[in-house]
Amino acid sequence: MVRVLIVDDSPTVRELLTEILHRDPEIEVIATADNGSLAVQMVSTLKPDLVTMDLALPRMNGLEAIRSIMDTCPTPIIVVTGAMDPKDSKGVFNLISAGALAVLPIPEGIGNSAHNESSKNLIAHIKALSEMKVHQRPKRSMTEPTFSLHSAEDPVLKPYQVLAMGASTGGPLIVRNILHDLPTDLPFSVLLAQHMTRGFMEGFVDWLSEEINHPIKIAEHGEIAVPGHVYCAPDYMDMELHRGMQLALKKHRTLYGPIPSISRLFASVADACGSNAIAVLLTGMGNDGSEGMKRLKKKGALTIAQNEESSVIYGMPKEAVKAGAVDHILSPEEISKKICSLLNSKR
Repeated sequence: MVRVLIVDDSPTVRELLTEILHRDPEIEVIATADNGSLAVQMVSTLKPDLVTMDLALPRMNGLEAIRSIMDTCPTPIIVVTGAMDPKDSKGVFNLISAGALAVLPIPEGIGNSAHNESSKNLIAHIKALSEMKVHQRPKRSMTEPTFSLHSAEDPVLKPYQVLAMGASTGGPLIVRNILHDLPTDLPFSVLLAQHMTRGFMEGFVDWLSEEINHPIKIAEHGEIAVPGHVYCAPDYMDMELHRGMQLALKKHRTLYGPIPSISRLFASVADACGSNAIAVLLTGMGNDGSEGMKRLKKKGALTIAQNEESSVIYGMPKEAVKAGAVDHILSPEEISKKICSLLNSKR
């Protein structure tokens, strides 16, 4: 049984979430709270398996509440919010940095055509993330990375053109950490497909721009990817790489999986760059990325998957490993070190 504490200042939302979660016999709503201060107290006394946390709360906002919970009684937390304004989304990623495992929109109301799908999505996340062992998150230094890219004695001999990354649930903080630990003078472009709730991508990019040491932007159709820059697939669009390092944005294929499609990005990178590519598949539910990674490996690219121990959800990396598409299974810290060591080594 998953014991859940619901935190939201709206009685209507608390009632909706309670009704949705009561439908699943494996979930029990043990209490609700209408402000962040009360939520912190309840976590300490009730020890829930998981907390759903609103973004805007009275007395103590969501960010302050998450920080307090992670400092005093670390507990899996999902941000469930209706604050979808891009102006507020940067604050959501500060919540993730503070310890939240995922950000989801409030499910659609009863009678809405999307109610069942959005409700199932919330329940699936709660069941998957409630089993995570969370700890107080250590503060990471924002100084320059310590890994040097290359030296006069060890020139870069492999002409890598692109680092393609794919991530889903739990991915934003891992993406941040890996990119932060890479040197500023990367000789290749970075392309990122991050499964993201509509409305949050702009805030995600704004947040990352202050957290990493590389220029970052939402990709534009037809632009040329520049070495050392990071390009993110935009809201509800798939991103592909074509020859000449040209980026293409395409309408998402409804039956092709989550948005943006990681496999679609990886497959295009395989065709455009072949063995001169590095692919990294990170934490997330489902199997997106495995098919594209198989094509990359077949072309001779370097393929890396996040390990189970560090993954919020070991779904996508596990499927890629099962498919025989992975060269290395590493923690986020090891991924950064591996990339740098490969660029430093003589071939």
